[in-house]
Amino acid sequence: MVTLERVTQNKVINFFKNELKYNYLGNLEDEVNYNLRKDDVIAFLTSKMGYSSVLASKAFDELEKTTKNLQQGLYHANKEIYPCLKLSPPRRFFSSEQRSCPSPLRAAW
Repeated sequence: MVTLERVTQNKVINFFKNELKYNYLGNLEDEVNYNLRKDDVIAFLTSKMGYSSVLASKAFDELEKTTKNLQQGLYHANKEIYPCLKLSPPRRFFSSEQRSCPSPLRAAW
């Protein structure tokens, strides 16, 4: 039986796929809830954004470390993640003067 929620989800999926040209990774309902897919992120950073695999891997590791740090609560974790995902000019990788995510992730998302 298809629920109203599933119908709505399918409409949203179709909108993202057809109108916004997003890649659909499939129904992950039965998967372990792990939002970051390392292979997909690294493939995107290397093939589409032109970063080396070493830099892409370091960027992913930093993003993963940031997403798993929930010691100060979800609000603080989201606040730390945001600079990783926003568009901004590249900065020095792992700068000691500032806490920011590696430039490939900041430029890519």
